[in-house]
Amino acid sequence: MTQELQAELHQGVLVRFFGGFYVAADADGQEYTLRCPKKFRHQRLSPLVGDAVRFTPGQGEEEGWLVEILPRKTECIRPVAYPHLRAHETVLDLVCRLLLEKKKTI
Repeated sequence: MTQELQAELHQGVLVRFFGGFYVAADADGQEYTLRCPKKFRHQRLSPLVGDAVRFTPGQGEEEGWLVEILPRKTECIRPVAYPHLRAHETVLDLVCRLLLEKKKTI
């Protein structure tokens, strides 16, 4: 990284994600709306809320850019809930059962 880029980099934590944009808050609580470059997708990196990041803030109404995702200390991914799934069933069992129940009503 060039020294000029290093000088304008901010560090913060991602606090929200919406419609392809990320919101990062710095140590002072200032929030910045950021875009994520395609290079992260090509590297199979996916920013998560709570990640510590380095970014360039935008000028005026312009969005800034994520530059680096710092190493994660923890990672929490929400599990998918299947409310109709019985304790002994797999997802495929659920699909078969629901299809059979639907067939009975026809």
